[in-house]
Parts: sequence; structure tokens; C-alpha cells
Amino acid sequence: MTQTKARRSKDEMYPVIEAWQDSGLTGQAFCDQNGIAKSVFYYWLTRYKSDKEPGGFVPIHIKRDHKVASDTFIEIQYPTGVILRISGQSSATTIRQYLQL
Repeated sequence: MTQTKARRSKDEMYPVIEAWQDSGLTGQAFCDQNGIAKSVFYYWLTRYKSDKEPGGFVPIHIKRDHKVASDTFIEIQYPTGVILRISGQSSATTIRQYLQL
């Protein structure tokens, strides 16, 4: 007799991931206690994290006639920890060039 694997849905597995987060257990211990294959658990954990992370790009709208004090700056911190600091006096073209690096 062959055994078929049941497909699991997001509606079923996301609450399981959230229960694990609340449990304080390691992923392996949680899987062992709940009879979940580690490969299935980590697959759904990866999907859960990617769904919960914010989108990557946030548009910046710059008014062309807006005057900025000379001591201001724009600061962007990337997820890697890199900080990009640009003078507030920079033109939109210059800022665009920095963002495309």
C-alpha cells in the first residue's frame, strides 16, 4: 500500500508557524512534538517570512521647487546595515544616481 502525502495550505500552516513562534521551542523540537516533518516546517517558515516582510521599494517624490536648509540630509539605511547619507542640497538627479548604485 502506498502512502500519499497530504498537501498543506497557507491557511493550515501559517497558524502552525505562529504557534511555534509563541512556543519558545527550537524548530526541531516543535516539529518533533507536533509530528511535522522538518522539511515541511522550514518550507512553510520560509514562505511565511517572505509574505510578512515588507515590499522592497518605497517611492520618493521630490518637489522641484522645494527649498531645503543647508544643514539637512537624506539618510537611507539598507537591510544589510549600510547607511547612505546624502546632502539635502543634492539634486533629484544626483539622488537618483546614488539610489541606482
